[in-house]
Amino acid sequence: MPGEVGETLERISPEILHLEQHVDFVRNRQFGFLHEMLVSSPPLPEAKAALLILTGRWPCVVLVS
Repeated sequence: MPGEVGETLERISPEILHLEQHVDFVRNRQFGFLHEMLVSSPPLPEAKAALLILTGRWPCVVLVS
């Protein structure tokens, strides 16, 4: 983003992901659901399956019991 708005967004965004979300907000776009996931250990199969279901149904509500 040009000018003062771009400079402000860069100043208040500690990471690139935050910057992208701020820019999405300013441009009135939906935030990206998952840009990247950092994990210290491999995800459990159940967690991986849940993420696949959630990303496939985004932006709908999914009830979990």
